[in-house]
Amino acid sequence: MKAIHAITGFICIMVAGCASQPESETVKPDYLKLGDSIAAASFDNLRTALQASVAKDGPEKSIGFCHDNAMALTGKLDSDSIHVYRVAERYRNPANQLKPGDQVAWQQYVTAKSKGDSIFSTITESDSAVDYYKPILLQPMCATCHGQPITNIPESLVRVIDSVYPGDLAKGFAPGDLRGMWHIRFIKPKS
Repeated sequence: MKAIHAITGFICIMVAGCASQPESETVKPDYLKLGDSIAAASFDNLRTALQASVAKDGPEKSIGFCHDNAMALTGKLDSDSIHVYRVAERYRNPANQLKPGDQVAWQQYVTAKSKGDSIFSTITESDSAVDYYKPILLQPMCATCHGQPITNIPESLVRVIDSVYPGDLAKGFAPGDLRGMWHIRFIKPKS
């Protein structure tokens, strides 16, 4: 919780500082560093809530928890000028599918990963916004719900996933696979 408050404070200072200074004196935010901080805090928030749900209710009931809460937990650091998303080509929730603007970053990650290259956070910038992307690699603990059916995901859990998320595309991954990406959009202040 302290991390979220610290990041929120940092965001407010950066946005207020940029908006209140004349154009020639504007300090440009380090969007890569800011995006990394927001993605880390968002992931930590989501992971902590999901782990607590699994510990309390077990994996089957946690699928419903994820269905009902993951979008709100992902966007907890949203503001008027910052929007936080998780997107993927093979999504579980259709709201998390890649948007047209996400395709270039996604393809760069897919290509680099297929060549065995390291993949890192990136930003793209337009006149009105900065888009931050960070790859999401499947962590071993996530294989219980996103791994291979039967091998990693018990059959009973596969049935629950398929009933809560008809048309699920987010199974069949192995630890280290490119599972999705964080997309954080920073809306630039109007001059």
